[in-house]
Amino acid sequence: MQKRLEAMRKATQDADPSVRNAAVRSLSAAEQVADVELLVRLARSGKKQARLRAIYALSDCRGSRATAALGELVREGDDSDVRAAAASCLGARGADAASHLRTALADPDRSVAEEAIRALARLGGSESVQWIVAAAKGRSELQEAAIEALGTLGEDSAAGFLAQCVRQGSLEQQCAAAHALAHLTPEVAEEALIAAATSKQAALRRHAIEALGKLGPPALEAVAHAGS
Repeated sequence: MQKRLEAMRKATQDADPSVRNAAVRSLSAAEQVADVELLVRLARSGKKQARLRAIYALSDCRGSRATAALGELVREGDDSDVRAAAASCLGARGADAASHLRTALADPDRSVAEEAIRALARLGGSESVQWIVAAAKGRSELQEAAIEALGTLGEDSAAGFLAQCVRQGSLEQQCAAAHALAHLTPEVAEEALIAAATSKQAALRRHAIEALGKLGPPALEAVAHAGS
């Protein structure tokens, strides 16, 4: 195994980029990926595409060191695309990735923070809801990504924030929040959607009615009432 790893490591310095890329993929696919540090070095320097491939290879590596390495790249990467890719990969790393993603929410680059929001949604849990909501309240440009992510999460603890978004903000955000509420339980989502179904904006009324229909009984009675 050691000889195979040595051959793959040597190939990461090959003159041909296709060989270098193949070496990165092979390192990640090996049963015992013994060189996370090498992948970290590859992710930190060189051409962007090779760096991104190294990050995706890291995401396939088992163990806490790979998670920590992705966290380091989120915090210290000198390129926003690299930081965003690392944040995205952390979404599949489990609870150990949460603190790294919380840090990424404060990244000055919007795309990185949005990837962190989507990754937290994949991790799930009430703490993810708290962090996503806090990020959206602190940075208005993150609200659309937060609304979409909270719908994906489907956690009832997001109901208060989503209800507020239905009442306020741009029409696009209001409609997105109505759609997100459809993924929560009727008990926490129904009231905000019934109110939205009487909006002066036809688009919001339509989204609210559609969301009420997705909630199922007893919300279906509210659909009939709002449509009468």
